[in-house]
Amino acid sequence: MIELWRKIANLGIDEKMPPSEAKAIGLVNRLSFIAVWVFIFSSLLDFITGQFNMLVLELFNICIFLLILFLNYKKYFFFSKHFLMWFGLAVITFINIAFDYSAFPQANYIILIVLPILIFNSNKLIYFYYTLALASFIFTFFYQTFNPPLFEFDEMVVKSSSFLSVILVFFIICFSTIKLFKNLNRKFEQVLISQNNLLTSQKEEIYGQAEDLNKKNKVLNELNEELSKALEKLKNMQNQLVNAEKMASLGQLTAGIAHEINNPINFVSGNISPLVRDFKDIKALFIEMQNFSQKLETHQKMEFDKIIQSADLTFVEEEIEALINGIEEGANRTKEIVAGLRNFSRIDEVKKKKVNIHEGINSTLTLLNNKIKNRITIHKDFGELPLVSCFPSKLNQVFMNLLNNAIQAITDNGDIYITTQLDDERVLISIRDTGLGISSKLQSKIFDPFFTTKEIGKGTGLGLSISYGIIKDHGGEIKVFSELGKGAEFLISLPIEQEN
Repeated sequence: MIELWRKIANLGIDEKMPPSEAKAIGLVNRLSFIAVWVFIFSSLLDFITGQFNMLVLELFNICIFLLILFLNYKKYFFFSKHFLMWFGLAVITFINIAFDYSAFPQANYIILIVLPILIFNSNKLIYFYYTLALASFIFTFFYQTFNPPLFEFDEMVVKSSSFLSVILVFFIICFSTIKLFKNLNRKFEQVLISQNNLLTSQKEEIYGQAEDLNKKNKVLNELNEELSKALEKLKNMQNQLVNAEKMASLGQLTAGIAHEINNPINFVSGNISPLVRDFKDIKALFIEMQNFSQKLETHQKMEFDKIIQSADLTFVEEEIEALINGIEEGANRTKEIVAGLRNFSRIDEVKKKKVNIHEGINSTLTLLNNKIKNRITIHKDFGELPLVSCFPSKLNQVFMNLLNNAIQAITDNGDIYITTQLDDERVLISIRDTGLGISSKLQSKIFDPFFTTKEIGKGTGLGLSISYGIIKDHGGEIKVFSELGKGAEFLISLPIEQEN
């Protein structure tokens, strides 16, 4: 029975049909199938009670609803739905005119109000059949008010027919209402699901856009930081270029001053020896005069001694010797400083030369003597080294940077150890101090440009970077070994021979 019901409900429906149309046709099939069975039972009741006129009418109704099923089977859905509505309108109008038991015709017209909603998708058709149902209702109402019924039946038949009519109407109303609310609920759920899916997709899209914005914002922040760092580097580089230009000018000025000072100092140092020799002659002459005074008469000798005592020649002799020694020491010291300046500022040397590394170190120490004296002890352990091919002024700049950093790392008294040795075809130079030292985290950054651990205004962060570049240009290596609080050691390795 269930399988038969399913087949009748799906009569004429295929998979390509729109869902709303398939539901409407299924409803028409079910209503027609139910109506066939209702009229079959009603015809049996009429046959039993001897109501043959009604029996003919019941059989006619059965044929009509079977015809509707046949039309759906043949896929004449347009005709079947309109035929159902017109037949229902005609039957209900006839019933309310012909029989007096239809005391409440509005109950029958409820079917005509519910059916168009369930089987038609067009609002125009629904309003059209509503209009026809209203016109039929008004007509039958006034007819029943002013005219008697067309047929007369005994009281039992009237009551049974009225009872069956009410049950049929009530069943159709309940079924249609339940179906309507189910469809409305299903559509509402579909709308909610579609809206929920739409909200979910929009939410995911918003989350995706927010994530993209966060990524772009992060990239922009990173670019902004990079631009800020680049701007800071450019500013520092500009300052360094200005300082480098100043240092280049200062180097030229220093070289010129050293050259100009060298001439008068040579005069001074060159005249010291004749001056010492002349003073020795004068001193010998004074001794001869003292010896000669012993041969003078008594009053002459007394006059001579009086002159000697008033001149205080002994003090003058000692003072002249001290002055000559001071002049000689000052001249030698000045010559060392001039030699150091000339050796350090070899600005005219654009080609590599073979030089003595120890001379560059000593000249650098000479220039830094004012920072070293009375505070730092220099320990030199120089090995036997051959002449090394290099750019002397650039190498001296490396020594200056390393020694200056070592001096600044020693806050109070301390020591600096400078060691050189030969290792196969390379020269090793070690500069070690007893200063503050460098932490392991910072050792990987000390050769980076503009990196400095000094206070603002006391370092540009380019000294070690420039030194690293100079050593690399010489085909060498520079390494750092340090522990915090235990000083630092910079080890330079240079090849002896290099190509120009």
